[in-house]
Amino acid sequence: MPAFSLWSLLVSTFAFFIGIFYIRRFLDEQGIPKGMTRGMLTFVLAALLSWGAGAAAGWAESVLETPQEEQSQP
Repeated sequence: MPAFSLWSLLVSTFAFFIGIFYIRRFLDEQGIPKGMTRGMLTFVLAALLSWGAGAAAGWAESVLETPQEEQSQP
């Protein structure tokens, strides 16, 4: 069973860009000036969000692919 799939790549990519948008918006509302530190903070937080979303998508896909044990009727 592969640990990496196209589904988790797509989910993590979308999560990254959505995360970038909302993190930048939040930092703008807080009045934090643009600069190198803010850019790195935005990137790291969006990368962590993306990694988590990709891992969750991979886990969900592996759960859906595993065959369920049939319950035997006595």
